[in-house]
Amino acid sequence: MGGTTHRLLDCCLVGSYNAGRTEGSRWRDRVEGPERGNPLDERLMADLKEAMRQGDELRRSVLRMLRSALRNEEIAKQRPLTEQEAWHVVSRQAKMRREAAEEYRRAGREDLAEREEAELEVLLEYLPRQMSEEEIVPLARDAAMEVGATGQKDMGKVMKVLLARLEGRADPATVSKVVRQVLQEIGS
Repeated sequence: MGGTTHRLLDCCLVGSYNAGRTEGSRWRDRVEGPERGNPLDERLMADLKEAMRQGDELRRSVLRMLRSALRNEEIAKQRPLTEQEAWHVVSRQAKMRREAAEEYRRAGREDLAEREEAELEVLLEYLPRQMSEEEIVPLARDAAMEVGATGQKDMGKVMKVLLARLEGRADPATVSKVVRQVLQEIGS
């Protein structure tokens, strides 16, 4: 009796799940299929398997969290992520770790701060090489000229243009620092 009930329940659940789906709502089938082809996701999966084999708990948990964040973003957008969008998700996760480490340090929890920084190191492996301040300065000057910046009041305009160009290749806090310096030079 129990087996029949379970089979009947399974059929009802599967049937009701598929009944309301239209062709346009089958994006998940396309996203999760073998043709997905996102190089970052393939790399994450390979690295996750390796971390599991080696018993690296920290790396395994960070990679699972990152895959989950990427999947949630795909679900929200209802389509596969572009490489830029995936980098944006990784950089957002890295920023969260950086901020959490700072907060833990202020609270005197060095052990938790160190764990957050270790997680940050794992996340940084999946971002493109971060640009230095020296590399950002000429781009910041170009962006300031492009928007016609005259001083600090135009910082938001310059940041918007510059962050769009540097997506994932520079830490926003570093970009902000450089833009502030460039705008001071322009303003004086």
